[in-house]
Amino acid sequence: MIDGAHAVSYYWVGKDKTGTLFASTPAGPFGMDQMDFLGWMYEGGGLEMYWDWYQNTIKMNVVAFPIMPRARRPSAGSSGRSRTSPTSRG
Repeated sequence: MIDGAHAVSYYWVGKDKTGTLFASTPAGPFGMDQMDFLGWMYEGGGLEMYWDWYQNTIKMNVVAFPIMPRARRPSAGSSGRSRTSPTSRG
């Protein structure tokens, strides 16, 4: 049997602040967008760091596979709409 789950590594920041490197936090890790992030994880050594962080730093028996990181959200107070959008207000 294989256990599986879907979670965000940022939830573990209370145990170790390094968790933010593996999460879609504001500005992303190192200012990367979603595709850069996945490239770093799968081609730049990030995945090995991620596994090591789970196993040795926060002592959890987890093997994580990041998929589809969230896009950055608009800043606080922003409606996320363009001023030229036909659905924008004012």
